[in-house]
Amino acid sequence: MSDPPTDAPGPQVLPASNLQSSLYDQVGGSAGVDRLVGRFYEQIFADPGLRPFFDEVDRDTLIRMQREFFGAALGGPVAYSGTSLHEAHAGRGIEPRHLARFTEHLLTTLRESGLSDDAAEGIVARIALHGDDIVGGGGEDG
Repeated sequence: MSDPPTDAPGPQVLPASNLQSSLYDQVGGSAGVDRLVGRFYEQIFADPGLRPFFDEVDRDTLIRMQREFFGAALGGPVAYSGTSLHEAHAGRGIEPRHLARFTEHLLTTLRESGLSDDAAEGIVARIALHGDDIVGGGGEDG
């Protein structure tokens, strides 16, 4: 009876890590993240309700930071080197309705890329973990 213990912390951690890695792999690794972020921000910049948030933002820097953020959030071998999401969004007046619209564009982009609904929803869920850092930054301290 040398079965490995099934209640050890290791097995509980590994599936989440494998899920994250598989999401990064499912989008096509680094090149896939680059394509998705490019397509996604084309939609964001074309949306009259979201575009004003980016009027005074250096778009090249934004895209570079988003490639890092998405790559890291999806479990890729990428480290996010930008400012905290709270700091980046503080004072911008982003409301839940703006985040919802942003998320709709993300889901549309992911589905149009050919990912399964499960994979697309998994990616949105990973990104949504950071919603509290983005929404409600209307005051001086965010």
